Amino acid sequence: MSAHYPQRLSARLLLAAAAIGLSGAPLAAADLTKADNTTALAAGGSYLEGLVPTSEDTLVFDTTFNAGTGITLTYGSPLSILGLELGAVTGTD
Repeated sequence: MSAHYPQRLSARLLLAAAAIGLSGAPLAAADLTKADNTTALAAGGSYLEGLVPTSEDTLVFDTTFNAGTGITLTYGSPLSILGLELGAVTGTD
């Protein structure tokens, strides 16, 4: 067996992973629940699921998010989403 075998195998696995990632396969849409924090809406830390929103995702504002704390929401960076689901948000301002 060649001394370069592990390196070639690693390179092949890396190329295969890159090909899968660049295949253009659609991402699965997700419902992302807004956490009760001031993290920018374009960041994964803004949601209970910890995912960065994509144009296929729906942002969910429900009882997890307390609007009575005077939270100001920011985008942080450009944000493109599929939609918003507004449930029974807690708190009053």
